[in-house]
Amino acid sequence: MNPNDFKRDIASRHTRAGEDSFGMGRLGRMHETASSDGRVRRRGGRSGGKPDKDHKWLSLVLGGVAMTVLLGAVVIWLISVAQRGRSAVASEMVAMEGSLSEVEVASQFPSPSKDEAIMLVEKALENRDPDQVEKLFRMGSASVSEVIHFCEELPKRDGTFDGCQWLSSIDSRQMLLEGVVANFKTADHAIHQRLVLLTPDSSGRWQVDFEALARVVKPSWEKILAPGSGNAVVRVTLAPDFYYNGPFSDEAKWVSYGMSSPDLDFLMRAYCRKGSPEAEALKRMFSDGQKSTRALLEIRHVEGGEDKQFEVARVLAQDWVLPAEQSSPLPVPTKRL
Repeated sequence: MNPNDFKRDIASRHTRAGEDSFGMGRLGRMHETASSDGRVRRRGGRSGGKPDKDHKWLSLVLGGVAMTVLLGAVVIWLISVAQRGRSAVASEMVAMEGSLSEVEVASQFPSPSKDEAIMLVEKALENRDPDQVEKLFRMGSASVSEVIHFCEELPKRDGTFDGCQWLSSIDSRQMLLEGVVANFKTADHAIHQRLVLLTPDSSGRWQVDFEALARVVKPSWEKILAPGSGNAVVRVTLAPDFYYNGPFSDEAKWVSYGMSSPDLDFLMRAYCRKGSPEAEALKRMFSDGQKSTRALLEIRHVEGGEDKQFEVARVLAQDWVLPAEQSSPLPVPTKRL
């Protein structure tokens, strides 16, 4: 497997209110002519009656019309200004919302360099000193003895340690993460790789996340795949899929994903109800166009489903590291569905 397979890549729309322009039409001039008796007559006006009173009345009407048009233009201009103000505020809010994920993972702690990250991983995998475990590892629900035992058994499981490759930052939308691929080689020259994820503690010390390293699932895969098993928490890789069957046969109601684990040699299926919070959370994980993504999920069997078909009950994290604000150990309901 290429180390790049482990790495996952991680616009605000601005609008402006339109402005209307208004103009006033030209008013025709009144023409004057002299009559044969020497009196002045207005062309187009009445030839008799009360010309001065009529002229004043016409002036009042035209003045009222002009004032109405002017007031209308002022009102529309004020509305336009208000809309521009709201548009600017909205654009600023959109820009802020668009950067929320970056704000969430922002940190005052510098990332480790390539050499520092690799050195930390090597030291953690080689460590057998119980007093050093909590300094090197983010423990999660594991005990010191469990971490030591895992590291001791790792050569039997994956082979002899054969160096590391640095992946640099692979931050999720929830946490600061650095990635390193640990390489192992068996006696028959088979190559195995294990993803090591690093994250800082509250003091800024970078640690290996043990549960991600060990790909912890609860309960075991053997129990999860047994017919009638209850809810389970798993670390898996997901990819969009188009397989619908059994209780998940209605494509109008379900979203299908292929689900795999490095600890299994077959493909499983995970389903979300369309429009559910779980479906929306997984949709966001694929919003950058990537073909697959790691995820920490709570899944469950449903009545009538196959052993390798599951409904996604909860999306716990993007990637395999449980965010610090969530409780650990992971709560797994014991109710059997």
